[in-house]
Amino acid sequence: MFNHIRLGIIGCGWLGTALGSKLVRQGAFVKGTRTQAEKAKELMAFGIEGYPFQLKEGSWIGDLTFFEHINVLLIAIPPGLSTDQTSNFVAKITPLISQLKKYKLEKIICTSSIYVYGQAQGKLNEDSQCHPNKLSGLQLIEVEQALINNFPDTIIILRLGGLIGPDRHPIHRLRMRSRIEAGLNPVNLIHQIDVLAGLEKVLLTQKKQHCYNLVSPYHPIKEDYYSQLAYQWEIPPLKFDQQTKYPKKISSNRFVSDYDFSFIVEKLLIE
Repeated sequence: MFNHIRLGIIGCGWLGTALGSKLVRQGAFVKGTRTQAEKAKELMAFGIEGYPFQLKEGSWIGDLTFFEHINVLLIAIPPGLSTDQTSNFVAKITPLISQLKKYKLEKIICTSSIYVYGQAQGKLNEDSQCHPNKLSGLQLIEVEQALINNFPDTIIILRLGGLIGPDRHPIHRLRMRSRIEAGLNPVNLIHQIDVLAGLEKVLLTQKKQHCYNLVSPYHPIKEDYYSQLAYQWEIPPLKFDQQTKYPKKISSNRFVSDYDFSFIVEKLLIE
């Protein structure tokens, strides 16, 4: 099914490695980058050609042969502001855009985040106004627009909900807090399984529009959802503020319609 795909993944981490290894098993040729040479070599265990490549502000370090002989590119790099508040994600992506103009790629996919909606409230779709209240959201919007402006015929942006999956779930951070704010807010999450399924759809389908949300349609309030998980996982009960803060339910109806997509994970693993 994927024999015609020659995919390059910039940022072959938790999500990129899971996608790459899955596609390799289905006949695709996959290259991936990691920031350290030793980590890049580890990708061979998944059938992925590994390349050291690191984006810097205004430049890059790495092996540019990564870009040769691929027809699709996935950019799966987070802004990195959680570990470095001075990081400038826009300045890192700008030289990458210049580099990509040298190649004829059939499709460029970039993972973004629902952080771009920030203080927006209510039921939101891709036509809703973005009101980012964090630097990461502001920088993501700027990167999205730069990619659309430079690659209008090939770019597809996926605004992902909060990621959960193997070895990754926000409850492990929340359990360390004495109290969780906005306990009455709806959750906007997505499981890795559904992200991978969505990316496969994008790879196999002719481009429709520039930007899509990819968020589970299951939106219980945080208190109900995380309390049930805590019970299932035998974690001590969590404490929640009985209030909302920029409550929103983010819709993926456009993606579901354009890509004939069905979510696989029901109730975000709530039994």
